[in-house]
Amino acid sequence: MSQAYEKLEKPDKAKEKIRESLNYFKNKGNKSSSDEGLQIKVLSKRNEGNLLAEKYPKQAIKAYQQAYNILKKYPKETNPFVKNKILIAEDIELVHRRILELQSNRNQEVWNSLKEHFYAELENFLNREKPNWEAADIRTWRLILFIANREKEGWLDIPQLDKFSCPDLKRMDKLWVKNSKGHFGFSVQKEIWVKTGNRLGVKVGDWNYSDVANYYRFASAIGWYNGEKKNAVRGSVVSSSDYLRGIKTIKTNPYDSRWKGGLPFGDYIRSHCCAGLFFSRVATCKV
Repeated sequence: MSQAYEKLEKPDKAKEKIRESLNYFKNKGNKSSSDEGLQIKVLSKRNEGNLLAEKYPKQAIKAYQQAYNILKKYPKETNPFVKNKILIAEDIELVHRRILELQSNRNQEVWNSLKEHFYAELENFLNREKPNWEAADIRTWRLILFIANREKEGWLDIPQLDKFSCPDLKRMDKLWVKNSKGHFGFSVQKEIWVKTGNRLGVKVGDWNYSDVANYYRFASAIGWYNGEKKNAVRGSVVSSSDYLRGIKTIKTNPYDSRWKGGLPFGDYIRSHCCAGLFFSRVATCKV
């Protein structure tokens, strides 16, 4: 209700509803520590922070911090990846992001907590009877940007590729490999990269024609490139949507060898030079 008033630009009404909600839980006593009660407390404090953020940032930080404290104290009760929960993943992300945005210096504890939330979200997409490959692929890319502090830019440049966190590369790879029966992951891609004749540790300026040709062999092997010539020169790049659509059409064996190594889809390594840098980093990190 307070969210509706907030959208209608009636802050006084929103404040009133927030106070009513908080007073309700205060009066409930011990019952307010139930899963549902704790989740609604988080939402109430989040909404309070949203209302105060523009004109009263210090008070907003306090409200968001209270919501954050509940999340940290009761992780099981506020887990958004369990069925029939009031909180969703985006609610938890917003609480973290608002604290990070409103504080002048980065709160490392909150930043680390948000990263863990993103990992939990990635695992939730992968660790299910029918993995949500598309959502997991998107979360992986966004997680990479978050860790590299490149969310605003939306892409990685050479320094970020060359120095990306080894522990995080290993952690993401482990989730993909484990939940795809060894079919997907950075380590799987690196192995195919080497098998298709590609070099590791090559600097951008040292790439030659053979390296470019080998890149297309790699891209063809994992389903990123269709080698059938559409014109007299070359074939065509496969989009992520077409690749994922291909996986979905497989009914009997979702781990068909034709699609091995295609995920994470890798917008960050869709060019030959970036792919070379990325897999060199994967090798350096011993993934």
